[in-house]
Amino acid sequence: MSKEAKSNHSLTPGELLKKIRDYYPHHPDLMMNLSVGAIWEYHVRSPTLEGYERIIFHLKKIADDRLELGGGSASETPDLILYFTEEALLELISPMPDAETYYANYSKIMKEGSGKRDLDYKLNKSKMALWRVGYREWAKRFSFMDQMGE
Repeated sequence: MSKEAKSNHSLTPGELLKKIRDYYPHHPDLMMNLSVGAIWEYHVRSPTLEGYERIIFHLKKIADDRLELGGGSASETPDLILYFTEEALLELISPMPDAETYYANYSKIMKEGSGKRDLDYKLNKSKMALWRVGYREWAKRFSFMDQMGE
């Protein structure tokens, strides 16, 4: 874990939201291969996934090179709902990685995480609906085919 992620695990909600805003909307490669309109909803909890909700935000692909970050739950049905502990989220975004590094680290935390360093996800639409909007290609590119049920 990076020293920055470790030292900042108890950020104020404003500080945490600033880190989120500094990272997610500036990395459209995270939603590479997905159709415009793809939406992910994020739930950040502390100290564990069973802990209290720190922040909810959503990310929407509005152009191939542009993501929009919004506070709170998405008004439209999100494709995926992602759950992070604060510590796991900070570990993923603190070094400002590209998509390949982000997803490699995500997979590592998914396999090895526990307690304060954990994450989970929920497919919020049918697999066929997700395949039609690019998730098959996205899952192949970032090695998530097992998680997508294939």
